Amino acid sequence: MTLAKWHELLDIVQDVWTRGVAGVSVGTLVAAVAVFLVLFLLRNLFTRTVLAVIRRLARRTASRIDDEVVEALAEPIRLVPI
Repeated sequence: MTLAKWHELLDIVQDVWTRGVAGVSVGTLVAAVAVFLVLFLLRNLFTRTVLAVIRRLARRTASRIDDEVVEALAEPIRLVPI
């Protein structure tokens, strides 16, 4: 690549960084991804906590069926949005 092409590429990168893509700035995109990741982690923590409580309650019963139901529903419960 020639030096002129590198300058052209740098100009494009700077333009995208300042103006954004499709009208959305890079800062907004970074903030949206950060919020998504935080909410994803909170959902994961919440479902782990809820499942731990449900498992503890199911273990206290004499029946083994409720333990199996909890284990069968554990993965689908993790997909439920909060």
